[in-house]
Amino acid sequence: SRGRDSVISDEDYLTLVKHANPRLRDFLIACRNTGTRPHMVAAVTADHFHEAPVPCWVFEDHKMKESGGPLVVLLNPNMVAMTKKLMAERPEGPLFLNNK
Repeated sequence: SRGRDSVISDEDYLTLVKHANPRLRDFLIACRNTGTRPHMVAAVTADHFHEAPVPCWVFEDHKMKESGGPLVVLLNPNMVAMTKKLMAERPEGPLFLNNK
């Protein structure tokens, strides 16, 4: 791990979000708000979303599953709203797509 050396500054993040197309913007916001790795955000589907008892994405299949069960990514209100919006647009398959 590169630790602090790999964290994007707030200024750089805001610049990226400002200049990104809408799909990339959603992806960047999701990475920042969930703290999870980009490949996990790219893999999110409607099936991963659980609203109760606590809004989250649940990944049954992930690299550390043998040592601790599913990976649970807690969602703040903004991420719940974004997830629901993307689920309405794409009920099947990945929620976060590129322009192609």
